[in-house]
Amino acid sequence: MKSKFLLILFLFFASFKALAIEKPMLRIVTSITPLASIAQLLVKDLASISAIVTTNACPHHYSSKVSDLEKVRSADIIIYIDEQFDGFAAKLIRTHQVNNLKISSFTGLKIIKNNNQINWHLWLDLSNVEIILIQLAKELIKLKPELEKDINYNLQQSRNQLKELKTIKQNLLTTLPSLVLLNDSVEYFFIDNPKHDITNLYEPKNKSLYYMTKLETLVRSKEQPCLILSQEQNPQIYQKFERPIIQLTSENWTLADGVLLPFYNQYLKMIQQVASCPEK
Repeated sequence: MKSKFLLILFLFFASFKALAIEKPMLRIVTSITPLASIAQLLVKDLASISAIVTTNACPHHYSSKVSDLEKVRSADIIIYIDEQFDGFAAKLIRTHQVNNLKISSFTGLKIIKNNNQINWHLWLDLSNVEIILIQLAKELIKLKPELEKDINYNLQQSRNQLKELKTIKQNLLTTLPSLVLLNDSVEYFFIDNPKHDITNLYEPKNKSLYYMTKLETLVRSKEQPCLILSQEQNPQIYQKFERPIIQLTSENWTLADGVLLPFYNQYLKMIQQVASCPEK
């Protein structure tokens, strides 16, 4: 009798394990790591997520590699920003005819234009991230209806995290000196703080004497302003102004030992970078 009971118990756990193994895994591929981090907020361990570009290099200039083809072929869905930003992903999608989501097609996003050119670094504005999460959740549920309960629960938790990040950032910026933004990629990070003393003077491709003179005049006119650069810019050019320089990872986020860090951690890290500016 005991052996029969043990056999039934064994068969039960064996069948349970088999069901767990057979549970369909959603395979998501994103063009860049910030989008992968956002998708991860919704699916947690219910999906495998990978990004095509995994360095902090600018996605505009990325050229697809052979290894990217396998990611695309095996994906259930590819998520990218727009043809004008991460065009390499759009090309891969056209070539292999896979399910895809273009973030720029989402409604309600705040869009910044500079010289009639759209700034596509949308994920650095937390309000945009919330909009992306809501609409992305709907699309993923269409793709995998059986995950609806989990995705909706994760969506609510993610919105709570965004609210917390907003509070942390707003409290921080009230204590900071004036800021001078020297790259358009960082602009979305500060878009929800319009009352703060923030000036944009973006670095041109060819830095002229006129630009450097104009920047020096601007810097000298403010009381200990902080200079905000992207990770790609050379900070040595601006050291002569003897002002604090902060470099934000505004283009793409690198992996930590091959692992994608949560969105909350990555964004909090950027907040802490800005917090290193001396207080007023």
